[in-house]
Amino acid sequence: MKKQIVAAGAMVCLVAGVAQARFVSVDPVKANPNNGQNFNRYQYGNNNPYKFVDPDGRRSVVKDGQIYIQPENASVPALAPFPNTVGATGVSPSDRSFHTYDVQTNSALSGAQAGEGFRTNPTPGNDSPASPTGTRNNVGPIPTAGENNYVRSFSVASPDPARFTDVTVNYTVAGEHGLAEGFVMRYGEIGDGGTVLRSYGEGNNWRQNPALENIPRIGWGGQVEKVWQQNHQEIINGAR
Repeated sequence: MKKQIVAAGAMVCLVAGVAQARFVSVDPVKANPNNGQNFNRYQYGNNNPYKFVDPDGRRSVVKDGQIYIQPENASVPALAPFPNTVGATGVSPSDRSFHTYDVQTNSALSGAQAGEGFRTNPTPGNDSPASPTGTRNNVGPIPTAGENNYVRSFSVASPDPARFTDVTVNYTVAGEHGLAEGFVMRYGEIGDGGTVLRSYGEGNNWRQNPALENIPRIGWGGQVEKVWQQNHQEIINGAR
């Protein structure tokens, strides 16, 4: 007979009366002490760890009509779920062309100014403000992806208002965006001297693979960085 006891981050197996300890990794998504978000330790498996396996506790997962984003970068906040109005199927590091990027800009903006700036100017295109159910926006021309590329811009409440502004998420619309599925989280990190504007993205587009970025007419080079830095500056200028 074999028994398993799970406690304090270790798995202890009792086999024939002999204890055998097996250490398991700590979930990198910690509970928010202010509101209890992520306190449920089964959240990484969408409350069904037998069916949904996610050893690292981080993914863009779709379940029951909701999108759950828990970024690979541990410094980026996990989000409360929001409606899957984009036809998302999920993003995972196991995807062949998975990539991330992280564009940051220092600013003297308050958290309220930064959060509102992202909400009202969510994309580099001619856009409308983000909303809880996702505002349909055309981000415009993208190299190799045509003239029209649609996302939905979601406004998501801050997971920790003392540290982060509310978050604006741009998620690609299936079949209406020239690139593969992906998302960009846009928010401010609040500090004593101002707010760092941050646009963090994950996706499956092979052209954004860092190994290809400097290949002419194939890779994107510094275009992603340039686009988001310009948009950050627009938000800063608009708040002045």
